Amino acid sequence: MPPALSREDQAALEAGHTEISPRLARGLSLALVAAVAAVPVGQMLGDAMRGEAPGAVRDLRMFRDEARAALDRRPEGASRIFAVNRGLLQGIGDYETRLEEDSWLTHLLLDPVQLAMARTVGLGNENAYLGRDGWLFFRPDLDYVTGRGFLDPRILAARRLGGDAWRPPPEPDPVPAILDLHRQLADRGIALVVMPTPVKPVVAGDRFVASARPPLQNPSYANWIAALREAGVDVFDPTDLLVEQGAASYLMTDTHWSPAGLKASAEALAEQIRPHLGESDEIAWVRESTPWDARGDIAGMLPDGLFPTEAAVLDRVTGPDGGPWTPDRFAEVLLLGDSFTNIYSLEGLGWGTSAGLAEQLAYGLRRPVDRIAQNDAGSNATRRLLARELARGTDRLAGKRVVVWQFAVRELAFGDWPAISLELGPPPPTAFLDLDPDARVEVTAVVREATSVPRPGTVPYRDHIRSLHLQELRDPDGEAVASDAVVFVRSMTDNVWTEAAAWRRGQTVSLSLRPWTDVETELDGLNRSELDDVELTLQPILWGEP
Repeated sequence: MPPALSREDQAALEAGHTEISPRLARGLSLALVAAVAAVPVGQMLGDAMRGEAPGAVRDLRMFRDEARAALDRRPEGASRIFAVNRGLLQGIGDYETRLEEDSWLTHLLLDPVQLAMARTVGLGNENAYLGRDGWLFFRPDLDYVTGRGFLDPRILAARRLGGDAWRPPPEPDPVPAILDLHRQLADRGIALVVMPTPVKPVVAGDRFVASARPPLQNPSYANWIAALREAGVDVFDPTDLLVEQGAASYLMTDTHWSPAGLKASAEALAEQIRPHLGESDEIAWVRESTPWDARGDIAGMLPDGLFPTEAAVLDRVTGPDGGPWTPDRFAEVLLLGDSFTNIYSLEGLGWGTSAGLAEQLAYGLRRPVDRIAQNDAGSNATRRLLARELARGTDRLAGKRVVVWQFAVRELAFGDWPAISLELGPPPPTAFLDLDPDARVEVTAVVREATSVPRPGTVPYRDHIRSLHLQELRDPDGEAVASDAVVFVRSMTDNVWTEAAAWRRGQTVSLSLRPWTDVETELDGLNRSELDDVELTLQPILWGEP
C-alpha cells in the first residue's frame, strides 16, 4: 500500500491539478468575451439608435480637435509640446466624464445599487455619507475635520507637489494670501473682516457619530486664527454661536447652514463691523417669515426618492416699498462670499431668494450692502472677480469702508490660495465683441477654448456656467460680426447637462448673445469655470444661449 498523503500534500495535489473539459473551457471563454464586449457593443448600439457617432469615433475626433487647438494657440518649442499634452489630458478627462455619464450600464445599475446599499447597510456614495437619524454629510467636510492639520509642513509640501508639467500646483497656505489682501485693503483705508464659516461636521458632528463632542475642528484651525489676529486681521468666527444653537444651525440633507444659523451669524457680524462704519441714514428693511421646502444638495447626490424634501422657514428681506433686496455697488460694506452666502439668495440653489447672508447683514446694519458671491472656490473665486473688475478700470472698492470675506472652512484644507493683485487699471482697448445693455445678436461661431464642466451629482451645486472663447462670429446671413468674444453659457441645470456642456474646441455653434451685465444679478453666484488666460478675463463678457 502506498503511504497515506497528509492533508497538506493532498490539498497541494488537488489545487495544482485541475481538470476541465475542452467544451467547458470554450464555453467559459466565450461567456467572458461576451460579458466584456456587451458593454461597448451595447453603448455603440445605443449611440447609433440616438443618431450619434460611436464613442470611439467621437474619441478620435476629440483628440484631433484638442491637438489642433493646442498647436494653434502656443508658440514653437517645448511650450508647444506641453500645450498639446495639456489639451490631450483635458480631452481624456472630459471624454471619460462624458462616457461615464452617458453609459447605459451606469443608467441601468447605479441608482438601484445605491438605493439597495443605502436601505440595507446605510451606505451612501463617494461624496454623500449617511449619518444618524436622516442626517447627510458631504465627504470633503468630514475630511476637513478628520484630516491632518492644513498648516502641517508635510501637508503643505505634499499639496505643493500636487501639480505636474501640465497643471500648476495649488498654493495651499491660506495665511500669506489673507495677509496680502489685508495689506492691500489697508493701503486704501478699508478694513478686512475674515469670516471662516464652519461646515456641518464642525457643529453637528454628533449627528454622524454619537460620541462626537462639537466643535470638531481641523488641528490647525486654532493656530491659523491666532496667526491672523496676531497680524492685526479682524476675524469673525461664528463657530461658538452655532454650537450654542446646536444641530438646528444646519440643514439635515444639505451642506449649508439653516436660516436660523445664518440669521444669528449675520446679526453678530453686523455688531462686529458696525464700529468700522460712518454715520448713515437707516433703511427700514422689512423681514418676514416664509415657509419653504426643498431637496438638499447632498440628497441630490443620491438616487431620487431616497430622502424627502426638507422644510425650513426663510427670513426674506425686502425694501421699505416691498421690492426685492438688491446689492448696492455704492455701499460702504462689500461682502465676498461663497455658497454659504448664496444659499437663500440664489434661486438655482433651490432654497428661495432674498434671505441670504448679504440680505440679513443689510437688515442688521440698517444700510445697503454690496455683494460679490460665487458658489465654490471661496479661497480665490471672489477675489479674482473683484480683481478683474479693478483691472478693467471699474473701481468696485470706491467708497468702501469694510470688506467681509466669507468662505467655508473646508477651503483652508483643500482650497487654492494664491496672492491676487487688486490694482486699479485703465479700461483696456479691445477688439472683442461688446454689446450695449439690452442688445441682442444671433451668431454662429467657432469654439476656440471651452472650460470643463463637472459631472452631475458629483458636486453640491445643481447648476453650472462654463466659459467660452469664440472666434469667427458671423450673423445668420454669413456676414462677419467680430473676430473674438468671451461668452458665459449655462452648462448644467438642476443636475442635468445642457446642450452647451457638450460643445468642444473647433466646433461651430449657434448662439443668441447679450451683455453679461443684463443677467449678472440673477446668475453671477452660480458655480462657474473660468478661462485660464488672464487676458481673456479682462475682455467684455457676454451671455450666450443656444
